[in-house]
Amino acid sequence: MGGELNYNIYTYNVDIAFLNEKIVLEYDGWFHLNNVHHKESNDNQRDEKIISLGWKVIRFQCYNDILPSDEKILQLFEQAKKPLDKKIVIDLKKYLL
Repeated sequence: MGGELNYNIYTYNVDIAFLNEKIVLEYDGWFHLNNVHHKESNDNQRDEKIISLGWKVIRFQCYNDILPSDEKILQLFEQAKKPLDKKIVIDLKKYLL
């Protein structure tokens, strides 16, 4: 897919950025989601700023630190290319049961 790992957008370091498509993939694993300093509002502010700069955001949330299949990631990536989808948040629990 050709993404850039740990790419800087504004003052943020995103997990993977697809420059041609302007799509960001973020992965929130167990530590991120369970960290006492983690605030969902911080993620939302960060996502909104990135979106305001013309990017789209796909955010995976998983307490088991397991990624979805490549097929599922590609499906979500294609969905994010559509004009109406600016942000997609995936709770991976329902995909891993």
